[in-house]
Amino acid sequence: SEGPPLLLCVDEVRLASGQPTLLDREVYLQDLPLEDYDEKQLRDWLMGFGQPDQIAFLKDPVTKQLTGKGYVRFKSHKEAVGLLAAFPAAEDDDEDGPNVSGSWSLSERILQGEQGTMGADIWDALEARLEGIAQEINCSRLVLIGGGRVPLPAGMAASCASLEAVANGTGPVHFAAWPKEDPGPVRSSLAAVLDEALSDPATFAGKAEANVDEGEEGTPSRPCIVVKGFPRSWKEQQVRLVFALFGGVGSVQFARNDRLGNRVAYVELKNQENMPKAAEQLHGTKVGDGELIEECIISCELFGAEDLGNGRPSRRTIFLDELPMPKRPELKPENEDREVFMSCLPIKDFTEEQLKGWLEGFGKVEEVFLLRDHKRQLNAKGYVRFATNREAESCISAQASEKDAEEGDVIAWWSESERARRSAYGLNLHSALASNDGRVLGSVLAKCEVREVWMQSELWNSKDPCAPSLQGKQIHFVTTCTEKQFQGVRSALAAALQGFHERASGAAPEEAQGGSSSSTSRAERPAPAAVPAAPSQSLPAWSNPAGNNWHLGREPPPPPGRPPAPPGPWGHESPGRPPPWSFGPYGPPPHGGQPPPHGGPP
Repeated sequence: SEGPPLLLCVDEVRLASGQPTLLDREVYLQDLPLEDYDEKQLRDWLMGFGQPDQIAFLKDPVTKQLTGKGYVRFKSHKEAVGLLAAFPAAEDDDEDGPNVSGSWSLSERILQGEQGTMGADIWDALEARLEGIAQEINCSRLVLIGGGRVPLPAGMAASCASLEAVANGTGPVHFAAWPKEDPGPVRSSLAAVLDEALSDPATFAGKAEANVDEGEEGTPSRPCIVVKGFPRSWKEQQVRLVFALFGGVGSVQFARNDRLGNRVAYVELKNQENMPKAAEQLHGTKVGDGELIEECIISCELFGAEDLGNGRPSRRTIFLDELPMPKRPELKPENEDREVFMSCLPIKDFTEEQLKGWLEGFGKVEEVFLLRDHKRQLNAKGYVRFATNREAESCISAQASEKDAEEGDVIAWWSESERARRSAYGLNLHSALASNDGRVLGSVLAKCEVREVWMQSELWNSKDPCAPSLQGKQIHFVTTCTEKQFQGVRSALAAALQGFHERASGAAPEEAQGGSSSSTSRAERPAPAAVPAAPSQSLPAWSNPAGNNWHLGREPPPPPGRPPAPPGPWGHESPGRPPPWSFGPYGPPPHGGQPPPHGGPP
């Protein structure tokens, strides 16, 4: 039988590299002074650098003694930076012996997934390669555990008393290896794999994805029932038996759930008309006989319902900033405010890359996330995250506010999702609207016809196996319902959000009830300070700063010394002339350029 495994924390194998982001809050420490301090004293010492959310010291699995290595996760990125500044990673030990050294936690970055610092799901990429790696390093088994992400297969924990605790705990990430012979090459081989992952995370994840069998990847291409929450013991036979009462199963395809490491099944019934009924009746129910079919509670969601006929339930998502906010408290923008919500974007006239190019005229853009409807079509709304508060302010100042907008104007305000995630009002929105597992409270949905609505974000990502996959970093709500039912959900969420805003404001004054933070009129909106206008360049007309006498549907006069736009069959208001928002002489400023001040093009 297999003996205890060789447990290697990922940071023991390879230290993290690359620039940190605000998501990095965990530090890996080495050479802790065990001769001078006990575990309690070390914890007290670390608390002097901030407010730790978690402190974990690594222990020898056999002796249970501290190894001098550990992790500390702080409440903020700034606190973690302070610890690293005091104890940076040391290249050489001084003559007095090794010093405490710290580095950003590779374990934390792996658990962040594709929305994190590395921008790729390294966990799934590593997991897809484990079998091949195990053969290369002559191990009978190689498992990736930690972070509470994937439970151990039944019986594996019996080989090592501490293995189950490592797997089910909140971190850190470990390799558990069972070498057949000399364990020496294991560490170096795993280090080489992590080197490849860190040098180019996206390529590493892409290669791993390409190595997975077709049955283990992809999204459904036809209407089907997406089934989640079933155990690893389920195969195609178990799925077919569960759906047998609905006229039989036409096909079953398994896929990996990128977020949780579990599987989902795409089920097509022989009679597609039975799929809405099957999804509704089986969703959230306990199935199985405990013998041939292991018992569990499954989640069933109808995919592609619009192709089965109108009025069918389908997955629908609404982001927090899409809800009406008449009672939103007015806050003075802070340095942490760097994300902008925009609506009425000209998606019919520009590609996503062209829109990003225009936005970069206001400053460095870290991320653009465009929203889509339940048919996966762009809905002219999105979030833009800038590198600094000043750049975000410049973008908002150049657009219309919600109450001042005219036809064709792009509307912008400070992201309510960003403020809610950091509890800018002093209250926690998630606890006000949802339970710990991410389900929206029944009291919020009292008058709705739907069973279940999920509240999710990068910060509040439910680990419930029935939860839908994350639709974006920002706060959003996901449910499966008809369009009519969705309007009821939207109204219920809007009412709950209004109540939250009223509590946050206390007795909110009349002037503090605007729908967005960009609530000053266009005439009152100040120009960005000390931002020079680029000669012979201007922003598109649909986002020009206030004070110009040209707007969507009108072409600005050409800059001095430049000929009029060439004639052509443009098909707009002015026959033979290009639309003002078209690229060319009047296109957006180049990468890194700044928007012109009020007053329009020179």
